[in-house]
Amino acid sequence: MTCLPFLMYDGFRPNGESRTAVLEKNAGKPPNERERRSMTEKEKNNSGKKICICLKENILPVGKNGVPTAERKTLSHRLLYEAASLCLGQSGRLPASGGPEADSWRIEKGKYGKPYFSEHPELHFSISHSGTVWCCAFSASPVGLDIQMHGFTGKKVPQEKVQEQLRLRQKRIADRFFHPSERLWLKNGGDFFDVWVAKESYVKYIGEGMHRSFESFATADENGLLPYVKGEGPRAQLRHLPAPAGCSLCLCAERIGGVEVLSEMA
Repeated sequence: MTCLPFLMYDGFRPNGESRTAVLEKNAGKPPNERERRSMTEKEKNNSGKKICICLKENILPVGKNGVPTAERKTLSHRLLYEAASLCLGQSGRLPASGGPEADSWRIEKGKYGKPYFSEHPELHFSISHSGTVWCCAFSASPVGLDIQMHGFTGKKVPQEKVQEQLRLRQKRIADRFFHPSERLWLKNGGDFFDVWVAKESYVKYIGEGMHRSFESFATADENGLLPYVKGEGPRAQLRHLPAPAGCSLCLCAERIGGVEVLSEMA
């Protein structure tokens, strides 16, 4: 789920160094020979693997002031099972146990809350929804996906003050959670939501969610959006995808090859 945060913490390493200190110390260091060999082998193994994305517009109900309803949660759960079956059937990657029906698969959560199919951990997925739009990415390796409507739900404000309130809220969030290079991009005219979905997709990809300090990595610099994540943490590629009107959508994985977007679901 997309979430615009207001509370965050910057974790500390066992040796007392903060995330920021580690980031600055390691900045610009090239990977050693072992890391290069490992990266090369992983790229070979992941090449040719297609990521499947199911996207459905105008499907989720929205509660009062944007608060999720019980019906919304139930429908999102059902859409996940339908999408998993559809993507398995489309890709031909059916589980060894038989057919593509996934409605009986159990869902469990990892250390930081990332969901997975306990019977089929080889099928990685990442769900996101915003407003009435629902989407989910499926892959043979870890993946992160995030969609965000261009606006904020919550307390209503007079129409003539909407844009100003939106600008101020974006600035507060960016000042508190964005990497300095991302803030430079915003000052140069960059889009707040494009940066936000890139950051969300990355923390979903690594499975740490809001436990990862958003300031410890960058998805943009003063020149624009980056095709990869820069900074502390696992290496990953980013790809901004065409999204429904008024939304931003970003995909994150260690290596992104082919991507298939399915918008029709039974």
